[in-house]
Amino acid sequence: MSLSHLLAQTRPLVEQFNIAADASHVPGYVLFFSVSNGQERAHIEQARGDTLDNAWIAGAKALQRWAQKQTTQPCWLRVDVVNHVEALRWDALQNKLRKTKRNYFRFGLSFSESFEHALLEQEIAANALLYVGTEGVATPNDKNLVSYTRQRFGSERHWPDAPEKILWRFTTLGAFSDGNRAYPLESAGPHSGYRQLPHWQDELEPMIHSASDYLARQVKKSGRFHYGWFPCFDRAIPTYNALRHASSTYALLEGWEVTQNDTQFAAIERALHDLASELIRTCTLPDGSDADFLVDTGDEIKLGGNAVCILAMAKYSELTGNERYLAQMERLANGIAFMQNAESGAFVHVLHAADLSLKEEQRIIYYDGEAAFALMRLYGLTKNPRWLSIVERAMDNFIARKHWQAHDHWLSYCVNELTRYRPQARYYQFGLDNVRDHLDFVLKRVTTYPTLLELMMAAQRMIERLQNDETHRHLLADFDVDKFYRALEYRARYLANGFFWPELAMFFKNPQKIVGSFFIRHHSYRVRIDDVEHYLSGYVAYRKYRLQQAKPQQQLVFLCGNFRHEGNGIEIASIRRCALFIRQLGVSPWVITSSWNPQLARTVEALYESGKLPAPVNALTVYDWLPAMLERGDIRPMQELRPGTRAQTRKDSRNILAARRYVNGEGNLSHEDFVHLPTQKIVLRRHYRSLKGTAYLSAIELRFTDHERRYASEEAFAAAMLAHNLDRQTTWHFLVDKNLPWREFVSSKPKNWLNATLTSVIHSTHQREDGEFKQAYRHVLRDETLLDRIIVLTDAQKNDLAQVISGAQRMRTIPNHLSPPLPLNAVTKTTGYRVLCMARYSPEKQHQLLFRVFAQVVASIPEAELHTWGYGPLKTQLAQWVIDNHLENNIFVHGLTHDLESVHQQSNCAVLSSSLEGFPLFCMESLAHGTPLVSFDIQYGPRDLLENSGAGILVKPNDETALAEALIAVLQNPQQRAQMQENALRHAARYSEQQVATLWQTWWQEMQALASRENKGVENRA
Repeated sequence: MSLSHLLAQTRPLVEQFNIAADASHVPGYVLFFSVSNGQERAHIEQARGDTLDNAWIAGAKALQRWAQKQTTQPCWLRVDVVNHVEALRWDALQNKLRKTKRNYFRFGLSFSESFEHALLEQEIAANALLYVGTEGVATPNDKNLVSYTRQRFGSERHWPDAPEKILWRFTTLGAFSDGNRAYPLESAGPHSGYRQLPHWQDELEPMIHSASDYLARQVKKSGRFHYGWFPCFDRAIPTYNALRHASSTYALLEGWEVTQNDTQFAAIERALHDLASELIRTCTLPDGSDADFLVDTGDEIKLGGNAVCILAMAKYSELTGNERYLAQMERLANGIAFMQNAESGAFVHVLHAADLSLKEEQRIIYYDGEAAFALMRLYGLTKNPRWLSIVERAMDNFIARKHWQAHDHWLSYCVNELTRYRPQARYYQFGLDNVRDHLDFVLKRVTTYPTLLELMMAAQRMIERLQNDETHRHLLADFDVDKFYRALEYRARYLANGFFWPELAMFFKNPQKIVGSFFIRHHSYRVRIDDVEHYLSGYVAYRKYRLQQAKPQQQLVFLCGNFRHEGNGIEIASIRRCALFIRQLGVSPWVITSSWNPQLARTVEALYESGKLPAPVNALTVYDWLPAMLERGDIRPMQELRPGTRAQTRKDSRNILAARRYVNGEGNLSHEDFVHLPTQKIVLRRHYRSLKGTAYLSAIELRFTDHERRYASEEAFAAAMLAHNLDRQTTWHFLVDKNLPWREFVSSKPKNWLNATLTSVIHSTHQREDGEFKQAYRHVLRDETLLDRIIVLTDAQKNDLAQVISGAQRMRTIPNHLSPPLPLNAVTKTTGYRVLCMARYSPEKQHQLLFRVFAQVVASIPEAELHTWGYGPLKTQLAQWVIDNHLENNIFVHGLTHDLESVHQQSNCAVLSSSLEGFPLFCMESLAHGTPLVSFDIQYGPRDLLENSGAGILVKPNDETALAEALIAVLQNPQQRAQMQENALRHAARYSEQQVATLWQTWWQEMQALASRENKGVENRA
């Protein structure tokens, strides 16, 4: 780049400064021209003149004379114009220096009033002229001053030796050109000396790319890093730290997730290989198990070292899908477990590598957070409950020892990860306390302190989930969320002051080595791999946050009647679908139930602990909004009704709401008060009427601030609660699993006042015997304007519905799916004549018909057995029927079971005798376990499962003789049964979670696209 081009680019900006001549010094205009080829410290020419033009011409000529003697072209030019000068006695300046943190002296200094010997702020910093490593404040360094002024001026200058001597402190206005563009520089405040960034977030991605590229360049062929540099004099940091090798590799992986740069990935592979093969050692523990340890300088093992190795390897697995390091991660985690006191949960920090003996019980609190965070990341990959158990013991220890007082960013990372799987109040509280009293520090800290942004970003993710968690949202009541976000944004912007922009890097000895990296100003502008790591990790997290904020918030909601661990078929289907969306599509749905379930929070925990949910979901009943409505002042508490005798109290598992039931003088249920337990205030009342000894809900009473409402049904109440509590900014995608309880909500056409899509699932047959639509589906099938999509479970039902409803194009067929893991391969069956039926003991399942059929089977095969499993109102009656008919040695009526594998292994055939179904899970699971199926050919499901499958037999509905003959044929023909078993396993693969997930993925994409088209202007319609 020619010098003339650089001068021409900067001149227009300098002319805009409009600086009047200052009578306090002569001559009136002082300009500094700093120029660099990017490989050497900037050359500086000073120019003075009575006009700006004269000063410019003088400086430009001096630069041109210098440039003619150079062998390389300049690439950067910075021009600074003095805009304010203050004369200070040396003792007065020293007093100011003693109050200034080292390297935070933000002025230039002149040794003469005429500015013959003057130094810019950046020269003072880049040559350590006010820096002494043992001092924490700005301290004159005469040795460095003599050395630099000899080179700069051709004569030596010294710091004054008498208090009365005068120095001139000054500030400047500046412009910088990199040949492509000229930038005005900030002239005041914390950003002074750097380019103006009116839209600083535009630089976020370039900074991430640049810092990632810097870290990648530091990885040598061996995989070891260049550890770091003191850039003032281009000196390598002469030590190494294996822990920081691992943590910097982790940060480089985070950067690569953004950049996808091949060169950077090659550097990652080298660094990980070196880490895994050279820096980590395998040891045998006293219990005989193997553990891996990162061995660091001084032959010591640090708790945090093992942790950051896991973090790097887990991130690699997450981003690449390659699990080559999984076994080593498990051994590293075993090493962390070895360093924990199993009783107290406390970790020890440092061991001797030679014999694993204790070296230091405690060294730095970072290690605790790193260890817990790493185990949570490993748990996220493997779901091994051992790692979660270790973290929970550790967290209890951290809480007891008030670790939150350290405001450690690693603990913030850990709590964010832990509350994803264990959303418990004490963990959320710890996470909030970890940042709550630190916000002023985040806002006022003069150093960039990059781990503060990491702390804030991890806390932000937790707070965002907490705001959406009806169970724990109250924990934010005394937390200043607005101040938190102000502090987050301030710190994110402030970190850009630690980026080595070329307008600063040019003043250091080897600019090309450090430009585009990050530094720590008060440590002599140190550039160490872990310094860059923390800036990079913070900015990658901030970028994700920004992208998330830029997207319209989309939330999938399953509207259910209930959500129980041992619920009905619809509830089981809802639970499985939750798991599918989380595991296959990366979408975490909400579950909202219309009825109050005091055990709902515990149910979600149990489902997660049992593996039925891969992660907890936000599940709430419409009643769970009441505490938040009370706290916001939306509703008023009620007075207790008298007379009345309290008959029963049901508390929810969170200990927030309780339902107290009261009976009248006749002993009949009269009303039920919902009490907010922390305040003991009544927030809602349910009224009942009795008819022939049975209580029926007659009204739900709720007192808003300015009016009272009585809802005639729970259906109406549920609709009102959604209307009141759902925010208008989010796009809501409702999937209605239980249609009748949500009829009023769907019929209210919420798309008129919400950004929303509505889909209903038809879980059963849609028609009664008289041909009319069933009550549960009547509203959605008659009014085509209510729903965007209708999900049916079989093509047969889709075809039938298409003949009788309008808007048939809205229908999609998505069957129920199998819950992994399931065999789907050869299954060994116990020999015998055992038939299996799993169904609710209710009329439509026709158990008594089945028992009559099986009496015919027993007549042909006396040793045949029928085992029924389930729950329901007819169980006792059916068991008595078996006894009355002397079939107790052949028919066995059991309760509910979850051990499907064992039940199917002992069964030779499965049978379905229902009069109607939607898509029976039992039939599908039978095929998946290799159990041939005999079924009535009813609507809907059996035909879709069995037709042309060779996996079973369909018989005419309610034909008892045909059903008996089919069962006998399967039981008496082992060869046919073996072929059916093989066919069943093959056919069941169509209903795997992965296969069905592709159908849900298409539906989900359709809903998001539909919302983006339809929701424009919805606010105006509301």
